[in-house]
Amino acid sequence: MDATPAPPARTHRRSSRTGVVGKLVVHATVVVALAWLLAAWRKHSDLNLVLDELSEATDDAMLLALSLVGLGDRWLALRSDGATPRHYFKQPASTHAVPEHALLDALAAGQMDWTQSTTPVPISTHSPTMKWVLGGDRAHVPPALWHLTNPKSGVDVAAVHPVREYYNALRYPSLVHLCGGHPATDACRAAATFADPVFGITPLHLARAQGDDRAAQLLLNLGADPGALDLAGRAPGNLSFTHFVTNSRKWAKDPNECAFPVVDASDPADLPNLARLVLEGEPLLLRNFMPAFAPDVWAQYRDLDAVVAQHREAKVRFGQVPYADYFGLETGTTTLGDFYDRFVRSPPSGDAGAGAGKIPQYVFQKHSELTASILPVLERLVASYFPVARDGGRLICPPSFAGTGNASIHYFVGAPGSGAPFHIHADAVNVNLVGTKEWYVTPPLAAPYSRVPVSVWLREGKDGIDHPDKALKCTQRAGDAVYVPFDWAHAVVNRETNFGVALELLNRRDTFVAWPWGDRFIQC
Repeated sequence: MDATPAPPARTHRRSSRTGVVGKLVVHATVVVALAWLLAAWRKHSDLNLVLDELSEATDDAMLLALSLVGLGDRWLALRSDGATPRHYFKQPASTHAVPEHALLDALAAGQMDWTQSTTPVPISTHSPTMKWVLGGDRAHVPPALWHLTNPKSGVDVAAVHPVREYYNALRYPSLVHLCGGHPATDACRAAATFADPVFGITPLHLARAQGDDRAAQLLLNLGADPGALDLAGRAPGNLSFTHFVTNSRKWAKDPNECAFPVVDASDPADLPNLARLVLEGEPLLLRNFMPAFAPDVWAQYRDLDAVVAQHREAKVRFGQVPYADYFGLETGTTTLGDFYDRFVRSPPSGDAGAGAGKIPQYVFQKHSELTASILPVLERLVASYFPVARDGGRLICPPSFAGTGNASIHYFVGAPGSGAPFHIHADAVNVNLVGTKEWYVTPPLAAPYSRVPVSVWLREGKDGIDHPDKALKCTQRAGDAVYVPFDWAHAVVNRETNFGVALELLNRRDTFVAWPWGDRFIQC
């Protein structure tokens, strides 16, 4: 008897579809690239600035592509297994089979944005949404949040909390669909108490970190343990940092000098506290960092006149706040030498920020050649002194990982009174090379976001939600470094002519890069 012919393999049809999709992606990419070049030319009318911007965008796009390729590989693997890839906020197909990491997966889903950051390091979904809210960009703000925006004039300052609640509400149905109707099942109880094997994070840790009370109550009903400790010894409730501001002021060595934890890099007995504080997710001041770690490198940067002379023709964008155009504010372009002469050495009347007058201008810019000497110093700091996870890898990836450092480091320069208003982003180390500045820091759940120039904010205050009295204040001197954890809001004001560098870092735990595609962790 003749054998029944086997059905035609589906791989050919899938390959055909993949080919069509690939062509569409290529064509779309070309159109987008041409549109971007046209927009950049209209914006700058200067070929050098267009090329500078293209270089920065290319660096970021390459690292984003690496991330998407990894996610794409996972998607193709799911397709080849006959499964359907799960969108961030799409409900699972069934409540009968609940993997042990399902609730952790659902809570982490959609928290990170790899596309809107100014660096290759991901930021929380809240951060770009807040920029769109302040800039009045309703084309990107979800309609449910339109009441927070003003499309005509923008908004000067807003709390992050309503945006956080919006994204929490998007995730909640997935939790209910997984286990809301089956609180007694062993599978749901196991998922509610599951801790990832590397960092010890449970679903309840994530719910408390996001201020998601509904999700937390659901997890507690499923048997989640409010006393479960993660790798840093933190219970879920600790991740809300509810009492951090009060306790930090109480236990600070010198609250008038710095109200959050201080580690002296020149004291071998104190230096181990650096890893503990980073592991606990707390901001810290690393006093005497440059003189203790790299005095020879610091000597290369301490003469600001010489640094500017060496890079005088470098193209810069400047504004009242960093990335002013993101917030619908005016920005200018010139050379570093011209900016330094006009706005730093001899600022226009009132630019010192002491009273009424013109608002100080600020440069916050990438320039790989200018920052080349200090990047290895930061590599040593992260690779040798930051904490280690249970899998033997670093909690925070060193700057050399996938080239993230060179594409994530900025230098900054400005006159007294210049600085940055409240904002949030990935973990970062900020090194002061010249001058003194003041920091104002708040925990994530109390975070404001602002486009108000910091000198104006300090002079006038804004509705109390980001008043200096509600934030931890710290003075950073030349040679000091400040570590700011993921999503902690912070503002800085330069008290003297200021120059330094800021490096954003990839935190494997707090950016939840292991989720939502299973148990795969980035290794670095």
